[in-house]
Amino acid sequence: MSHTKDEVIMAALEQYRIVLDEVARPTRYSSPKDGTPPSEIFVEEKREPESLPYTTGTVLALWLVSREAISPISLSAPEPSVGERRGRFYERGHGAFAVADDMSTVSLGWQVGPTHGLGVRFSVERDASGRVALQRPERLWIS
Repeated sequence: MSHTKDEVIMAALEQYRIVLDEVARPTRYSSPKDGTPPSEIFVEEKREPESLPYTTGTVLALWLVSREAISPISLSAPEPSVGERRGRFYERGHGAFAVADDMSTVSLGWQVGPTHGLGVRFSVERDASGRVALQRPERLWIS
């Protein structure tokens, strides 16, 4: 069963909601004393480069992702900012993803603080319920 680009994009955007959940949980790597994690991430869809393990180039679309909602942002709006630094974290996270032309993979990255980010390439597959899901993560970079 094939999938549409819109399904793949929504699966990518859902990953950012998972990131927000993960950074909000105190662990041995992040705790309240380290500052307040962001409650939202602005996310850019970009083109997949041929030889780089991260996304570059023209922004195709833009969203603001929170744990509660995914909201599109007009490309003509002022460029979003990560805002103020709050301990280890920025006020807002920044993310970018790119869907491969054949829609078989998604390269996705996020940065929620100066030294708190991750880049991953996922395979695009269908889960047991038939929904498009990003599976088999391959780490591209970490900060």
